[in-house]
Amino acid sequence: MDTREIQNEASTITKGIAVWMQDFLAGMGVAEQWIVYTKLIVLLSLVVVIVYILQLSLNKIITFVAHRIANLTKLSFFSYTIKNKLPHYLALIGPYSFIRGTIPVAFYDFKVLIDPIIKLIDIYMVLIIIWIIMYFII
Repeated sequence: MDTREIQNEASTITKGIAVWMQDFLAGMGVAEQWIVYTKLIVLLSLVVVIVYILQLSLNKIITFVAHRIANLTKLSFFSYTIKNKLPHYLALIGPYSFIRGTIPVAFYDFKVLIDPIIKLIDIYMVLIIIWIIMYFII
């Protein structure tokens, strides 16, 4: 699959989710002028819940693996990483990827906002990378 096919497929999926949500909300009796905003609130709420669960799960998994490696190897480096929250910083990468992928879906009806929000999310990723680098430097 080339890049154009992937973009077309992603666009089709995004449009399908948007249309399904709109039909679902209309069926629930939401007024037509409020469907767009209700859809945005529902999708953003869903993203927040999923990101919280994802970050918590990844943090626990990475911390567990670091504990196991520290216990098996007896290297102080792994104990140091756990104590100084490296697993927490590494666990932020998964939610970043999820958020970046859901922005076109959540803001489907607000296309003007998609690029600026993606840029803000990318700035956040740069901060995560800086935190990880600073962890190793300090």
